[in-house]
Parts: sequence; structure tokens; C-alpha cells
Amino acid sequence: MIDYKHLTRESFLKEEIYEQVWAIPDPMEQAAVICTLSDLAKELGAKQHFDRMLRASKKLRQAYGQAAGGGYTEFSGDYPKLRCGGWIADDSGIRILTNLGEKLACSHPILPTAVLVNAQTGYMKVVLAYRIRQRWREIIADMETVSSNNKIVALSRYGIRVSSENARALVQYLTDVIGMNEKQIPERMSTGKLGWLDRTTFVPYDESVIFDNDDALSGAWKAVRSHGSCARWLELVRAGAVAGAGARWLELVRAGAVAGAGARRPGERADGACAVPCGLVRQPAAANLPRAAVYRQHLRQDRDGKDRGADAGLLGVGGPCGGTILHPRQGERGRARGAA
Repeated sequence: MIDYKHLTRESFLKEEIYEQVWAIPDPMEQAAVICTLSDLAKELGAKQHFDRMLRASKKLRQAYGQAAGGGYTEFSGDYPKLRCGGWIADDSGIRILTNLGEKLACSHPILPTAVLVNAQTGYMKVVLAYRIRQRWREIIADMETVSSNNKIVALSRYGIRVSSENARALVQYLTDVIGMNEKQIPERMSTGKLGWLDRTTFVPYDESVIFDNDDALSGAWKAVRSHGSCARWLELVRAGAVAGAGARWLELVRAGAVAGAGARRPGERADGACAVPCGLVRQPAAANLPRAAVYRQHLRQDRDGKDRGADAGLLGVGGPCGGTILHPRQGERGRARGAA
């Protein structure tokens, strides 16, 4: 706390008073203290001393922050602290001290939490966590977007307070934090498609893979969950394999014999939930929906591998536990179309 009553002309030449100013977290309170000190310095004939020392302390603080990674983010919540150089990143927002004064990058907390590398294209995206309206949220943004002063303004649709005025500063802040924390910010595999990525990874049942495609497939991705008994499912599938694929499988399902389809890799989990690599599960949207054909998601891929959304699709049939089983739709001759 600054003792205004005992300030003298020489007090404005000491570093301690300016350290107390920059230690104030509230920007409004900090500005009020600076104004009060400026008025007192004028009364004591030390206005020029005060102005010069204030500017010098800003430069010193900024230089200290930029050296060797500098300061760290100070956000409340569960996110880890990240090096941010000369940026001041706390619950009041993101800002930096320049020769022209304080520059605001964002008026609320925001930080990168993960870098995503698409398994098909190699393109990178970044997971941004930000807090608005007293709640933390997360979005996935193209690396190209967060690197462009013009494109980053599009993030305002998610509530991020970025405009043409602070876009350049926000781009610089995110670029600096991502660059300073390559070891701290994890890299994750992502995909925009459903199916096999390699011989061991089947999407959407592999939790290590993040879905980064905000299109019609996102509904199917979000619908997946584990449900039912793996042992019962395997018993019925084996019975169906003996009796013949295709029509026999549908008969078993429609008869209500299937106890639930799973949403993970083959094999029974510790909790006994079913885990099958050929089914998607979601709860019916309303209680009055029919048990059969509750959910339907069409998929079609051209020769170039692009999703076109028709024909060879996934047919949803209601299971007895209230879930929905999605499996490759049968062709005219009972052969599964669109299956991996």
C-alpha cells in the first residue's frame, strides 16, 4: 500500500513505488493510483521525474518478462500455467506494456491447450480454452485462423472478444504462447472422418483421436457411448454368424435380443460394457420415437475419398435397452455396403 502522506520529491526517484503500482491486479485501480501519484508529483515539482521513471519501469518490466520465456499465465481454473513472455495474462484479460502504454489483446482469459494434427491431411489446428460469462469453454480453430489478423476475427462468433482493433495483438499473444510452450502444450491426433485410420485405430471408438470436423458427421460422433453387455453381444453375433449374416442380424436386433451395442474397441471393458467396432450408439431423442430406425446417418465417399452424404449409409435400429445400434446398411443381395 502506497503511503501518500509521506511521499517526498525524492520518493519518485525510487524503484519501490513503481513496483507497488505494477503489482496492483485491477487495471482500474492501477490507473487511479497512477493518476493520484501524478497529481502529487506535480504538487511536489517532480512531475517530469515521475513520468520518466514510470516509462522506464514499464520498459524494464517488459524486458524482464520477455527474457528466457518471462512470465506465466495466471488464470484461475484447472488449466496449467504456460510461459507467456512479456504478456500479462490473468483473469482480467491479456495485455502487454509498450512504449505507447498498455496494449490490450483480449479482455478475458484465453489460452491454447492442445495442438491437433489431422491424420489424413497433416494440417494443424489448435484447441483454445477461454472464459466468458463466468464459464470456461473450448473450441477447435484452424492454425491458419489464429495466425491471421483478418481471419481471427471470425472467432467472435464463439463469444471471443476479438475485433479489428485488437486482432493483431491477440494473434501475437497466441503465436508467442504456442511457440514458447512446445513441450507443455500436448500434440494430439485428429480426424474429420469415421472409420479405420490404421490397423489399430478405429474412429470414433479410439479415445486418443479427436474429431475436428464440424459438419454432418459431428452428430454421429457425439452420439457414441458405451452401453449393454459385451458378453451378450458376442453371444448373439456368433449366433448370427452361424445362421448367416445380413437378414439374420436384423431379425435378432428387431426381436429385441441384442442387449446393447458398444462404442469402443472389441472386447469387454472392466465395467462389462459392450465394445464393438461396427456400431454407433445414441439414446433416442424422444420417448415416443419408434424403437427401429431411430437414427440414420448417410455416408458416401467418392473415389477421391470425400464425404458426399448419401446412399451407402448407417441404419439405426433400436435396442431393448433404449440405445440405437448403427451398422452398415444391407444391399439388395444381403451384402453390407459401406463397410470397412
